Amino acid sequence: MALGKKEKVDIWSEEAVEEKPKAGKAQAGGEKKTGKEKKQGFEKGKKAVPEKAKEKAGIKKEVKKESVKEIVPAGKSEGKKALGIGEVIIYPLVSEKAVGAIESQNKISFIVNKKASKTDVKNAVEQLYSVKVESVKTMNDMQGRKKAIVRLDKKFKAQELATKLGVV
Repeated sequence: MALGKKEKVDIWSEEAVEEKPKAGKAQAGGEKKTGKEKKQGFEKGKKAVPEKAKEKAGIKKEVKKESVKEIVPAGKSEGKKALGIGEVIIYPLVSEKAVGAIESQNKISFIVNKKASKTDVKNAVEQLYSVKVESVKTMNDMQGRKKAIVRLDKKFKAQELATKLGVV
């Protein structure tokens, strides 16, 4: 090998390969790479080595470390501004179906803020009315409102809360 030329060892064939300087777009010797060769980064005449063969040989890929995300409590996302307790519940819903649910199923219905989550509704009802909530179901109705149906714990009666609110 002549002096002054760089020498590169091919780890797959364990042969010394002369590295040719690049001349413009075309490589030295007038050969051009095809689209597949450009993507995979191998020279003409050499086969691409599959990833499994590299793993067997003990060569590991460099893995980029992802940034660790903080755990955000339910109902509170990073971009959202938290709603205050007074902003969650707009008013209690008074309809024939809602009154029937109050009497028979221990459920009370509210129209709530569109941005409010189930946990926001649960926390607001528990703190504003001093009751324990068993479950919350939310839905968007045909009038563009968000309705929350709150089931109270067996220790508390929806009938008493509805009377306090003036629904029944």
